[in-house]
Amino acid sequence: MNKSIILKCSMYLHMICEFITCFYIFLFPKSFDLLFVIYLLVVVLLKLIFKYECIWSVLDKKLINPRYVLGSNPTYYPFRDYLYGNDYIVIIIGLLIFYELFVIYFRNKGNNIIQTIVLINVAGIFFIEMKIKKYI
Repeated sequence: MNKSIILKCSMYLHMICEFITCFYIFLFPKSFDLLFVIYLLVVVLLKLIFKYECIWSVLDKKLINPRYVLGSNPTYYPFRDYLYGNDYIVIIIGLLIFYELFVIYFRNKGNNIIQTIVLINVAGIFFIEMKIKKYI
């Protein structure tokens, strides 16, 4: 199969996944909150393991440049440049995810497991962003 077709399919699937992640609270009922925060926790843990990079984006980067080195450009998401082309989208995505975590935290009052995972996710996301921006 043609490498550019695989790359485009991967980018569109990544965008769909990000869309679902950003609009989770509007698309799914509260009963899925535990699964969602565990999904986010897995993403955070993978980013910590893979030098602050999304492993899916690394695969796209390897398709674009087979000599790409893991961790050399963690802020670059090929699908965002290709499909969005706007730096403000990243800020909006971040705000949507934090809003969702805020809503999930408060709509699950009394559910210590979900609330704890939400707090771990928030701490992990802040840590990763600070490391990427080289504040720490």
